[in-house]
Amino acid sequence: MQMRPHQSAPPGRNFSRRFCAHIIASICFEHLKSSTDDSLIAAQLFAESYIYALGGKTKKRCGMGKLTRQERTKRQLKSAVEQISSVIARLYEAISMQRGVDCAPHAVLGRALLRDFNFESKLVAGYAAWAVGTASNAIISHVRQERGYSLPGTEAFNYHAWLQCEGHIIDLTTYQLRRKAQLLDAADGGYTEVTWSPSYLMLPPNRTLSYEKVRRSKLAGVVYYEPQPELLRRLESTATLALEPEELWCARRLLADPSLNITGPNTIIDAGISASAKLEMLRQFAEALGPENVPASIQRVAHHLREHPVPLTTQENAELDQLLASASVSQ
Repeated sequence: MQMRPHQSAPPGRNFSRRFCAHIIASICFEHLKSSTDDSLIAAQLFAESYIYALGGKTKKRCGMGKLTRQERTKRQLKSAVEQISSVIARLYEAISMQRGVDCAPHAVLGRALLRDFNFESKLVAGYAAWAVGTASNAIISHVRQERGYSLPGTEAFNYHAWLQCEGHIIDLTTYQLRRKAQLLDAADGGYTEVTWSPSYLMLPPNRTLSYEKVRRSKLAGVVYYEPQPELLRRLESTATLALEPEELWCARRLLADPSLNITGPNTIIDAGISASAKLEMLRQFAEALGPENVPASIQRVAHHLREHPVPLTTQENAELDQLLASASVSQ
């Protein structure tokens, strides 16, 4: 079979296609509000992706002038969110003791870092859901209708936290969607195939769907966010929204120098090395920070080492006991 080389359409035809795509996207989304047809969701997503991929060329080619202030602000915000989301993911993957269910700390730290970029944001609590795959069970949700999952030994309730900034929803936790699915699968014995787990989300509220539409969707990447002021008030009555100064300091250092390495208890636990090597990492970790600063971290890693498939030697267990004793005395 002889293939013809691809030829670009004349500028006028390109503009017409983009203009039609814009109309299709607008019409489709209006129908989505009352329709249950997944094909309309697909059409809308395709049309918007087409505009996004080619929209910049349209403006330049048609001589529409410089970016508006709103467009410039959106680009600056997107750049800031990309940097912040990368730093927060690195930090909490290393240190968080509640990975997968720590949306509030993500939002609180994200709000503080956005201020460093001269963006004021609002913390929002409410319900949310994401279609992470195409299977009927590939839905992860924090909603009142569904029974929630919480880490053993913790008190929790169904909610999700995110930020609102410059008319956009900003969710810095979506990189954890695969981990959330693993936690749920471990709890109920099921299996969730995750094909969509973006590093972050930044989208206008009118690009979200109702929970029922997301739950019935056969497409990955459709989302639901619904603010609930009473949930935010409930969070504000606890210490959940307290900003940890040490975390802010670490995040700022990572923003200033992304080449820096960060080590935390999860780094040690996740490392594919022997228990003896992990004990050495823990010893160095405690010496660097001082046992008084990491008692909970030391206890968590110690529990992991006690259950390691290759047990510690008698001497190593004695060293671990000594570390634990130092941490306990320092508390």
